Amino acid sequence: APAAAAVAKADVQREAGAEVAAEPEPPKQPARQPEPVVPEGQPLPATIDPLIDCIVPLHLERKASGDRILPLTGRLRRAGTKQIHIEGLRVEANAWEPVTAGHQYEDLQVAVQLANRSGPLNALEFSEFVNAVEALAESLDASAELPDMTETVANARELDAFAASCDVQLGVNVISDARVVRRLRAERGDAGRAGAVARRHALHSLPGQCRGRAASAVRAAVRRHELPAR
Repeated sequence: APAAAAVAKADVQREAGAEVAAEPEPPKQPARQPEPVVPEGQPLPATIDPLIDCIVPLHLERKASGDRILPLTGRLRRAGTKQIHIEGLRVEANAWEPVTAGHQYEDLQVAVQLANRSGPLNALEFSEFVNAVEALAESLDASAELPDMTETVANARELDAFAASCDVQLGVNVISDARVVRRLRAERGDAGRAGAVARRHALHSLPGQCRGRAASAVRAAVRRHELPAR
């Protein structure tokens, strides 16, 4: 009897184990993005990145509101083909953020992209950027820490070369059905014999001098082959 009880107990345990194993595993939670590593006491970053941007700090003599700053940034959208970002430092949040109306800022930083699909930042674009930053600094009674043009342009070329080496090119080959090709050739022949003129995107137009039978033939070809016409 004790042996039978032990066997029965083992059977119950195996069945319980099978039920647990049969339960589906809970879905895996997506990996959380790591928080940016910021030295203690330093403000949290926003969009501007020293690895891909040329940054100009603007030190304000006194706090400035976003309502005062924003109307002065009309020229700070792009330098040539390179995008410009403007961020303000909110002391209460100890973080940089895009300049926003209603907020007060201790300092500003303005940055221009070093490179994009149009190529690296060049000397003309750098000069355009610096002129716009100097005008903003003058309007806000701020001092700007301007970078060296030669060094910045060299950094832009280096970044552009690195990005080009990591670029990916995709090619797409379109293979058409032979029946479609024969149908298109037949459509073009019908339209051409009727006096229609081939245009782009497989469209055909009917010259003004084509009247009567020619127009009827083109319309018949359109109905027969569903030929795009205008």
